[in-house]
Amino acid sequence: MAIGILLFALARPNPKIPEQQRPVAIPGAVETRPTANQLDYVHELPLKTAKGGRATATALSVNGKQLRALWLELEGFRHDPKFHALGFDNPFQYGEWRGRVRALDHSAGKAMIAEIGFPPGELLTLGGEYLKSKGMRTKRSDEIEQRLDAALNPKSVAVGAGRVTQDTEGCMNFDLVAKSLRELENGDFPASDAAHNEANCDTIPAGSVVSAPAVRRAYDWLKDKGQRVYVRVQVNHNQVWVPEEEISY
Repeated sequence: MAIGILLFALARPNPKIPEQQRPVAIPGAVETRPTANQLDYVHELPLKTAKGGRATATALSVNGKQLRALWLELEGFRHDPKFHALGFDNPFQYGEWRGRVRALDHSAGKAMIAEIGFPPGELLTLGGEYLKSKGMRTKRSDEIEQRLDAALNPKSVAVGAGRVTQDTEGCMNFDLVAKSLRELENGDFPASDAAHNEANCDTIPAGSVVSAPAVRRAYDWLKDKGQRVYVRVQVNHNQVWVPEEEISY
């Protein structure tokens, strides 16, 4: 009799463990985790209507053609011993070339980053590299020329896609990005750094192509009524969160 009562007691649910707290395996279910919209300083925003994007490569603008011409000029004098001796301090040919590059960068730098993802000012970096190497190729010059060639000879960009307008960060975990910003506003710099490191962020170079946004969220600043809006986009097969203001569609 006593054994029967004991077995009955063991079979009864423990009232101290609520039913909803017990793990239940559901075939095909996907594990969910807390999301950023559970934070009181983060909320979802509706997606903006995607612009057309570039379904195919388009012709260069006047500024793009000018950048190409300046690049070809540099290629023409990079091996010139006179250039190696005088550099850009020469007020005539080489100094005048530098002046035209600077003028283009000043007047159309931001527009060209949005258009082709390459700031004209980087052509001066390339020229300085050739000046140091006496016109010989270097690892740095190859890297710049590869990006310049890709910018002036663009491949197709999917409709709705955009480009990053400046070097920025793409982060995998938005909850931790928001936490890092809030800790930063609270003055807890170690906690802010720790959250940022856990957010799994990586640099996205200016000019990188990103997909149309899949999700849009806003972080509410603590000390004013402003917001910082982020969108989740695909970059090189990774889904990351990027500040919306740093993407041009």
